[in-house]
Parts: sequence; structure tokens; C-alpha cells
Amino acid sequence: MLGRLRDAAQEVWDFGIEGFNADEVRYHLDSISATISLLELARARDMAFLDAANAHDADGSADIVAFFSRECGLTPEAASERVTLARQLSNLGATVEKVGSGELDFNAALVVAHSTAKMREEQRAGVEQDVLEAARRLAPGALRHEAEAIVARHDERPLKSDASRAREKRSFRIGAVRDGIATVSGILTAFCATELRNALEPYMKPVDREDRRTAQQRRHDALHQLARDAGAAPAREDPSPAGTPGGTPGGAPGGGPVAVRRGRRPQVVVVAGVEAMMGDDGPPPLLQGRIPISQDEFDNIIDDADISVALVNAAGNIAFTGKSARSFSPAKMRAIAAVTPYCAFQRCTRPAAECTGHHVVEFALGGRTVVLNGAPLCFAHQDRVHRDGWWVGPDGRGGWKTLPPNHDDNPRSRISPAEYRRLQREAILVRERKRAGQKRAGENGHARGSPVVRE
Repeated sequence: MLGRLRDAAQEVWDFGIEGFNADEVRYHLDSISATISLLELARARDMAFLDAANAHDADGSADIVAFFSRECGLTPEAASERVTLARQLSNLGATVEKVGSGELDFNAALVVAHSTAKMREEQRAGVEQDVLEAARRLAPGALRHEAEAIVARHDERPLKSDASRAREKRSFRIGAVRDGIATVSGILTAFCATELRNALEPYMKPVDREDRRTAQQRRHDALHQLARDAGAAPAREDPSPAGTPGGTPGGAPGGGPVAVRRGRRPQVVVVAGVEAMMGDDGPPPLLQGRIPISQDEFDNIIDDADISVALVNAAGNIAFTGKSARSFSPAKMRAIAAVTPYCAFQRCTRPAAECTGHHVVEFALGGRTVVLNGAPLCFAHQDRVHRDGWWVGPDGRGGWKTLPPNHDDNPRSRISPAEYRRLQREAILVRERKRAGQKRAGENGHARGSPVVRE
């Protein structure tokens, strides 16, 4: 019988769909999906038998989920869902019947099993019936949320248990950087996941038709921008008294409002030799003073205005440190946003409040960090201007125009990307040295009683 099943599947594949119209292909697809659901049900029955026989003990697997994950080529999450269904298969007669008739998708059957597994025995039939009724009008993704509500209506204890378990298991880990990559893993509570998803959503959409980033790359960039903007919000007050659940750790003596310090972006420090700033051979720059990075990555980082650079001499000693003078202050950014309420890149609708300041006359070419020389650029377009050779400048009518690379009127067309990055590094180096010299002069002058020189 199984041999005939494989032969039939091969025959379906060999027959193909050449010459079918759209309606016929859709019928073909629905028929295959219904067959797969029925086969999944048969596999769940096999899983129930092997689970009862403790097959994982003989195999040496850690548990039955790990056994099926390896045996069936499933992710641990998918294997766990199927084990939950397998253990209840004998009690889900209505669900089995609907899957067998093609009326219910297997993914919906998994939702039914997940919901009934949380209930007491006398509640399971009612929950199964309600979830099956909801499955008639909802897709599996929406059905999962509706099933949670159905469970809560029957008994609120599973909901409380889930919340308690999620809080106990919550975790987040950022792995060590290896080969320029760090992995992220964790378990989020439902509330945290919802807030994170909502916070990332505005940044995850393509910025325009020429945005070639994949969906995964846009998610990465959205998370990066969220971290960059973490200090952009004004300071707020935490009304929770110290020592109470949810209160600020180490709150004000005796409780009461506690100011939560915000308003500055997270600081990143790069320790670089003069050779790296000039683009010459030498020791690699160190992110946070310990993680080696490439020259290209260093160029990408110093495109950011909010960066602290520590320069070292040939002996490896810190020659001087200082924050770049490229950063537009919050007050300057508010003034820029009052004139240009959206990203200055053509057709971009990102609010200026979510943008960073861009020097219209390049900083590397002597441009000053003043309001009249500033334009708001969103994260994606800032990267396109600095790395891809696009240019944003005044259009002569009080607005902005955008020119692609190699355009006749694009001043960047006369500068190669490598030369542009060299100018950027050199400008920072010169200004860092200037600031360091002024600081030393000011300290010496102050020691003699003369006025302190300030930039």
C-alpha cells in the first residue's frame, strides 16, 4: 500500500501541470494539500504509537521531541506540535473526521490539539467544537489567536499558566562576534514580542523602488535603527514607587517619581591607529577596543556622526580621544525638522524625527555642523548616500533634489568611493587633532589665568 502511495505521488509529479488553466491548477493544489493533511494525520498516529513505546530510549535521543525532530526532519517546534496532536488523537474524533474529509487543514488540527491540551478532560470537547467552528472562517494564523481567546473563555487558568511560564523562560542572548557576525537568540514574552514587532514595523518597509535589501536585511536594519534611536525620546518619569513590582531599581529614597535617563544614543567607541584613519596598512581598528574590524566596516561606522574615536600612536598608546564634531545636536535637529519635516531623499516619507542629520556640504570638504548645512536623511538613505554615491542637495527652490551616482550634476561623480571614504577619515583626523590641540591650549591658558579657548 505504501509502495502504491509513493508510485501515485511520482505519477502526479510526472504528469505535471502543462496545459492547465489557473482554475485547474488551483484544484490540483487544493487536492494535494488535502492529501498531505491526511498523510500528516497518519504520521501523527505513528508518532503516538512510538511515543507510547518510548522509542527515543532505544535511539538514545534526549526525549521524544528530539527523536521525531531527527527522524522526520522537523524543527523542534514542529515536532513538539505534532507530538501534542499525537497524544490526543484518540480524543479528537471530530477533528480527525474533518481532516479526513478534506474540510479541515492539518495546521488547523494542530491548533485544535494545542488548545485542548491545556484544558481539563471535561472541557476538551467544548473547546474542540468551538475551535473547529472558528476554523471554518479563519486562516491558521488568525485561528491561533482566536483559539487562545476560546481557551480563556472556558477557563482562565491556562492563560495565567502560560504567562507565568513565559515570564520564567524569558531570555535574550547576543552571541560573540565571529567572522564579523553575531547571532541573536531568545525567548520573548507575548507582550515584549508584540512591542518589539510594532516598534520595528515602521522601519521594515522598503524605502523606495530601488531598495534592493531583502526582507531579512530590512529587519536587521530596523533593529539597528531602533537601537540607534533608543536615546532619541525625551526623558520621562517612572511613577512607580521604588521597591514595588515594575518600579525602577534603585529608585528615589522613599519611593516616588524617578527620572529615567534618556536623550542620548548608545555610544560606540572605535580604537584606531593613524594608519587606519589614513587607509594605510597597519593594525586593524578595534570596535569597543577589542573586536577587530575591516577597513570597509570602519568606513561604514565612521559615516555615523555619533561616534567616539580613540587614536593610538605607533607604540600602541592612546594619543588622544574625542568625539567627532559631526553630530547635529537635538536642538539643531529640531530646527532642521521644522524646515524639512520628512527625509530629504526624493519621494521618501520617513518623518524627520526618525532621521539623522546629513551635511549638505560634506564634512570631509569643510562643511560645518550647523542648521543651514543640515538635511534629514533616514537610516536607509543615509547609507545609500555615504556608500553608493547618491547626492542630496538644495534644489534652488527651498527644497531638496536627489541625484544618482554618475549623474553629470552629481559632485560625487568626480570622487571615487575609496577617495570619498579617505576624505571622510582624513577630515575626522584633522578635526580630532585640532580639538585636542585646543583642549591642551585651553588647559595651559587656564593654568596661567588666561581665558580658556573653546571651539
